[in-house]
Amino acid sequence: MEAIAPLVAEIEGEPAGFADLQTDGYIDMFFVSPRHARRGVGTALMRRLLDAAREAALASIYSNVSLTAEPFFARHGFTVERCNEVAVRGAVLRNATMRRRLVETRSLD
Repeated sequence: MEAIAPLVAEIEGEPAGFADLQTDGYIDMFFVSPRHARRGVGTALMRRLLDAAREAALASIYSNVSLTAEPFFARHGFTVERCNEVAVRGAVLRNATMRRRLVETRSLD
């Protein structure tokens, strides 16, 4: 985990959440501790990821998002590109690939 240098949020010296942004715009990890849920930790992390993406001149950022996290990502401007089913140790988990465009594309009509 140190190799990817995730952003870490702390509240009173205690880890409250973490997130990472890969060079292609993929958010591989985004986690907020249940102890610190609904206190702005996720929003603060997302703002930092968006700032980093803009500094890197990325056209968009995306992630494979759990069903429970979809509303949070949607509130931050992400839209569902596709729904996925992933088999993990015999169980089928559903998630969605969501993307937020940072640069508007224009038609050449």
